[in-house]
Amino acid sequence: MNRAEKLEAIWNATHPDFRGIGGEINPHTWPADHRGKRVVLVNNGGHERS
Repeated sequence: MNRAEKLEAIWNATHPDFRGIGGEINPHTWPADHRGKRVVLVNNGGHERS
């Protein structure tokens, strides 16, 4: 599986609540070079409490 196929598999396996298109709702909140690109919310698993 090449990189493009892997990214497509990740996109398809990600619930719609956690994926979207950059700038789709508010284009001014995204840098111009990232608008219209696919984005996936990633949880790195660690929020340390002090």
